[in-house]
Amino acid sequence: MRSPRSDGRETRQKILEAASEVFAEVGYTEGTVSRIREAAGVNQAAVSYHFGGKEDLYREVWEYTAALAEEFHPLEHPEPGAPAEERLRFFLSSHIKRILDEGAAGRFSRILVFEIHDPQPFLAEALMEGWKRKNRAFETILRDFLGEGVTPEEMEMCRLAVLAPCMGLGMHRMRQRLHPLPHRAPPRFDPDALADHLFRFARAGLLDLKDKIAGRGAASTVEGIR
Repeated sequence: MRSPRSDGRETRQKILEAASEVFAEVGYTEGTVSRIREAAGVNQAAVSYHFGGKEDLYREVWEYTAALAEEFHPLEHPEPGAPAEERLRFFLSSHIKRILDEGAAGRFSRILVFEIHDPQPFLAEALMEGWKRKNRAFETILRDFLGEGVTPEEMEMCRLAVLAPCMGLGMHRMRQRLHPLPHRAPPRFDPDALADHLFRFARAGLLDLKDKIAGRGAASTVEGIR
């Protein structure tokens, strides 16, 4: 016979799973508690007991799905000392796999797109902290790739140029789910092939910038000698 504590943990997990699916499909605004209750097969009292209100439940879902995404598709290379190119490829591959993952590990990316489109003020701090962590990891890769001569403006332009396609893909996927075009099946991308494609474009641009930075440094050295 199961203990009440065991049953309570299972019920809580069932609600969390159902809520993460609902919020990933329709976002916070449309993801009503009633809809979540029906998906979980529980009553209102169970939701209130384990999570309080919808806002607290959403916070829990945010943390839960973020942890799943990081577990299955970590953005940081397992070997911190790996070459910058290898770490960039890994970063982009994980980013793409998070977006294209139709399972539990892809829910965070889908919720994130809704959050960007329809932000909830109470989640602003957590959202900003997540962006900062991701940007720090990405900027470390960029600086190692380009060298210390890269300017802040160049770093920002590289960040936009490399990460914007990933964000665009996430927005495109959300639009396809919410407003599918009749008589037109959405394209199915192979995550590895798409990540490799984006990496090759990013690498080419970064190598070009790296040459310019090196040329700038050489010119400064010559000026110093004069």
